[in-house]
Amino acid sequence: MVTISKPLALVLATAITLGIATFGAHAETSNTLVFKPARGISLDVGSKKIAAYYLANDRVCDLTVMSADLPDADGHVTGPSTRMNVPIKAGTTSHVYTADGRALEVSCAISTKLMTLRPLEQTAEAVK
Repeated sequence: MVTISKPLALVLATAITLGIATFGAHAETSNTLVFKPARGISLDVGSKKIAAYYLANDRVCDLTVMSADLPDADGHVTGPSTRMNVPIKAGTTSHVYTADGRALEVSCAISTKLMTLRPLEQTAEAVK
């Protein structure tokens, strides 16, 4: 992961707070988001605010995921923000992990005209 500058983090936090990054997304199920190229989504995952978008390029969904701490009661984001780029081949599914260990399942449609993103519930199982 790459740490991004404070000005970019402020822009990201402002966009997330205002809900600008949600254009073009809709819920397929209670926790799965479906979105189109160049349309952003925003969601809370654990202690992080996630904003993501992708561009369709030559049978690949080039996904960009930005992650920041959730704002405090005064609306301030105190921790560093990160940005990562994840190329996902058309018709495949991948996992992206946040800094606090949460997982996102992302799938690129065969046509690359849609992607889905779903936070995964992590549970521990006892091995007997």
